[in-house]
Amino acid sequence: MEKLKIKNKEWDLSPLTKGKNFEEKRIEWEKVTNEFISKWKERTDYLSDSKILKQALDEYEKWQRIYGVEADEIYYYWLRTQQDQNDSELKAKFNKV
Repeated sequence: MEKLKIKNKEWDLSPLTKGKNFEEKRIEWEKVTNEFISKWKERTDYLSDSKILKQALDEYEKWQRIYGVEADEIYYYWLRTQQDQNDSELKAKFNKV
């Protein structure tokens, strides 16, 4: 069996941050999420009207597709905390996300 040859031991995390501003994206995510919650939180008509249920599900699917899980930011900060487990600033950012 041939040995695995690892040339570069540094992680390139740039694809996770390329063209992204995590803070701006988080603010946008929070705004859109709160709008969705506010619209559907007090309503129950979707339980008896299939057209309204479809509307709610379509809006949820759109939210999930565009804003669902902010995986890039979470994954990025998790990886960074694995690189440097003593960096309290990184831990704080990861916990904030």
